[in-house]
Amino acid sequence: MGASPSTLKATVDEYNAACDRRNDALFAKDPRCLLPVRTPPFYAVKGHVALCDAYVGIKINEKMEILDKEDNPIPGLYAAGSTTGCWESEAYCYRLTGHLVGFAINSGRIAAENAVQYLSGATKLLAGA
Repeated sequence: MGASPSTLKATVDEYNAACDRRNDALFAKDPRCLLPVRTPPFYAVKGHVALCDAYVGIKINEKMEILDKEDNPIPGLYAAGSTTGCWESEAYCYRLTGHLVGFAINSGRIAAENAVQYLSGATKLLAGA
């Protein structure tokens, strides 16, 4: 990701100390969400802010399942990131450009986990389990 190992270690150490104190003085993160980063494997992503948005996109639920016109999940169909809509507000907040990056990454993970779970169940059904 381009960071020097010593800078990355210092940043992780600073964050873990905030977790231990249950107080994030740098970003005022809710103490319930302060989870230390101590157990490998670790992954890092180099990212940058860009404007990419969909207005009133695909409607989803908390499992990232795409909903039909009656708000029922469509089995095996998932969406994530800026293609989704109706969960934040009627419009993207352009004063906070880039704030959906975290949602894009996490919603993709949630969609993938649920897709794997769905496919595992479908495989068992096909095998007669």
